[in-house]
Amino acid sequence: MKIVGIVFEANPFHYGHQYLINNVKKELNPDLIIGITSGYFTMRGEVSILTKSNKTEILLNEGIDLVIDLPIYATLNSADKFAESSVKLLKEAGITDLAFSIEDGNIDLIKKVYDIEQTSSFNKAFILNQKIYQSYKKSHYQTLTEFISLEEANKISEPNMTLALAYYKATKNYGNIECHLFNRIGDSDSENELSNYPSGTAIRNAYYKKEDITSFIPYNIDKLTNVDEVNNNLSLLLKLLTTKDCNEFTSTANVSEGIQNYLIENIEIHSSYEENINNLCNKRYTKSRIRRTILSMMLEIPNNLNYDELPLRVLGFNNKGSNYLKQIKDKIIVNIKQASHPYLKYDIDACKLYSIITNHDYIMDEYRFPIKKGLENE
Repeated sequence: MKIVGIVFEANPFHYGHQYLINNVKKELNPDLIIGITSGYFTMRGEVSILTKSNKTEILLNEGIDLVIDLPIYATLNSADKFAESSVKLLKEAGITDLAFSIEDGNIDLIKKVYDIEQTSSFNKAFILNQKIYQSYKKSHYQTLTEFISLEEANKISEPNMTLALAYYKATKNYGNIECHLFNRIGDSDSENELSNYPSGTAIRNAYYKKEDITSFIPYNIDKLTNVDEVNNNLSLLLKLLTTKDCNEFTSTANVSEGIQNYLIENIEIHSSYEENINNLCNKRYTKSRIRRTILSMMLEIPNNLNYDELPLRVLGFNNKGSNYLKQIKDKIIVNIKQASHPYLKYDIDACKLYSIITNHDYIMDEYRFPIKKGLENE
């Protein structure tokens, strides 16, 4: 049985995602497609403009047979940890293949960089560069330029290539998963302007500016969250952190090397949320790292959660997915009301935080999962 897994952030879901799903069906002819998605917040620590419920409905409408949840504490991570957690859960769900898209569907560069990263010489050079550049991203890039051409280093450092490399590494850790790379349609995710096939970043930026994005998404724009109050509410919550004792966060996820002291001491109470993010990032801490850490502090996510015990929670399924679930029913969480997994608390808390900053109550959505699409007995 060929079961293909696809990882989504879907912030928002756009025609590039649709293109990937259609190509997976056409080229791989899978028996089942399983999608895993982050929920209310994303790997970069951004607020999702699609709710978890709307993401699930859209994915089912677009041909995903089974949708599973990527927990919030696995979402708020670096590309490597995000990818590792996603692939681990997909593997537990039974995938045999993993599909993802990049600007150039050639896997050779990814394999080349992976092999280089396994060498002791790369690791030694990386440690030296990290002492100089401090941030992981810059240190990794500089180290790569010592082993591959500048053109290749620039290419592998593109956001989707970075994730593709992380997915490839994760499949090596969990074994017996075949990778399939597809050419990405449209712009790189680093492109910020709208075009015929814009990136998710460009669509988000346009949406924030209240530009018309209806032609860039394959569903009604009403599904997108109203973000008018998001930054204002986040700004207030951020400023509340300045009243906290730094020692309260020493055991919080994403907190290391005194970053909590730096944040609390440098948050400007007269600046907006985005202004604070821009002011706080530096050569050591990227915007994504700052956002992830702030959310981890707000949600009080502990740093000792065991990533080997990620809950496999089902968000939705169609008829094919329903039949398949019978084969893995002992592994999955379907009804959160009946689940006893202690880590689910943090996903409920993430939903509460999302409800607060969007001025809309999404709490009951968490208890309505899984969403069932087109079942024969409905």
